Formats: sequence, structure tokens, C-alpha cells
Amino acid sequence: TSRNFTIEDKCDYTVWPVASTLSSVGFSLSPTGFIPRKGEAGVINAPPSWTGRFWAGHSAPPTQPEVSHAPQETAVPEKSSAPDTDYLFPEFALDGATGKDSYDVSVVAGYNLPMQIVPLDEKTCSSTGCVMDLKVTCPFELRVTTTNTSLVACMNACQKLKLPEYCCTGDYSSPDKCKPSLYSQNFKSVSQALIATSTTIAPS
Repeated sequence: TSRNFTIEDKCDYTVWPVASTLSSVGFSLSPTGFIPRKGEAGVINAPPSWTGRFWAGHSAPPTQPEVSHAPQETAVPEKSSAPDTDYLFPEFALDGATGKDSYDVSVVAGYNLPMQIVPLDEKTCSSTGCVMDLKVTCPFELRVTTTNTSLVACMNACQKLKLPEYCCTGDYSSPDKCKPSLYSQNFKSVSQALIATSTTIAPS
């Protein structure tokens, strides 16, 4: 039985959600992505043991879309891996070793827009996400802007500054040496403390 992810755009701007498969070789998600209008929702189907990520762009589509047969929808070519930087990642591992689903929203690659995972059965599983606009508190040196200086994303310190103390490499490769930085603490504290409008991804 396939699993359904319902993606709803609750932002004040258009987003382009895309799925990336990390397992289930030989299975193609349908569709891999689409362009919803504000307030609209789309469904992406996945196999029961699927592992993968979603991400979304909002300054431009993550990939050049190809028009599909469904109205108001585009089929975005699936990538084997998600982008390296600037994107917030909702991650899923369905039907894991214990037969349970696991999920999280990761800022390890940076941040570009608010997202929240809302399970259908909130008695068993909890909602999680990052629903604050972290671009507002993004340090100047980590900001990603367009050619017209619009702020579109916030990079993580490792990818931007490329220093071992932020990347947990070299002399900082052990947990006792690699400590939370002011940059990572900013991401964590602001995301946990504040609530804003979000894009919701719900497995069913």
C-alpha cells in the first residue's frame, strides 16, 4: 500500500516543493513535485518503506518543471539527492527497523522557508517543524540574497565559513570538541520559541 504526503502552501508566496528519494531503488514517486497556488494542496505518493526528503524553493523553481497531465500541477524531475545548501529539509523513513515511521525537519543545510510536519494521528505521533522565518534573525555573513538583494535563505556556518569548528572536522571531529556555536544556537532557539505561518507536509 502506498503512503501519501499532502503538501499545502500556507505561505504568502508561491513555493515549489520537490521530493528526493534516498531508498526504494527503482521506484519513482508520482509526482516528484508540483507548483501549488496559495491555499492549495497536492499529494505525492510513496511506497510503504520509502526513505527520502522534501524541499521547496520560492525565489525560483528548484528545477525546470515539465507540465504534466494534471491541472495546476507540474512534474518536477526527481533528484537522487537534495541540494547541498540553503534548504530546510523535512526527512522521512517509513516502516523502519521497528516497523515505525520516523521523521524530522533538519536545518543542517540551512534555511529558506518555514515548514511543519503534521501527522494525521496526533495521538500517536507529534507535529514537528521549524515554523519561524529564520531569515529574519540570520547573521549577515550567512545571508543568501538575489541579484536585487532580496533575502531568500540562510546558510549554515559550515558551508559558508568552511571552518573546522563549524564543520566538526579535523581537531573538532569528536563530540567533546565540536560544541554548539552561536550560529547553531540561533537556529535552534528561534525555531523552538516562535510560531509563524508554515508549509505543511503530512504523511498518511
